[in-house]
Amino acid sequence: MRCFIAIIVPEDISARIDKAFGLKAKEKHITLAFLGNITEDDEKKAELALEALSWKCFEITLKGTGSFGSRVFFVSVSNADELSRLANAVRKSLDAFGIGYDKKEFVPHVTIARNAAFAKKANSATDFGSFLCTEIRLRQSIPSPEGYTYKDLFVKRLKH
Repeated sequence: MRCFIAIIVPEDISARIDKAFGLKAKEKHITLAFLGNITEDDEKKAELALEALSWKCFEITLKGTGSFGSRVFFVSVSNADELSRLANAVRKSLDAFGIGYDKKEFVPHVTIARNAAFAKKANSATDFGSFLCTEIRLRQSIPSPEGYTYKDLFVKRLKH
């Protein structure tokens, strides 16, 4: 199964993003680690890796846009220090439990489109809002003709 670890963007902020760019409503998330195709045994180890984390809730602000080259358009995270620390902690915990993941440098963002036309809209300074990050999720990514759908496999609640 194809899996990743992410923070879900609340529906109200997601709706603001959709409205700003004329998108169909679709769940948005911040990927902390992309695991790729994993076995059921690895899924259980990934759950243990997340359970081993001890992290407090923190605020995330989505502001501005950017692109990776000419194909991937995204919304930026403006206060990314705590988010980056969490992503690094998740990755270290995965390492400790022997779970592989994509080792690309973590760049805090919410992918909006994989489309050159959208990438040209990059560098907006729009403030889409802030939210309290209270959990991280291990998710399965299920392909379909309309794109991907997601299924929660495990939810790690953060401390208040």
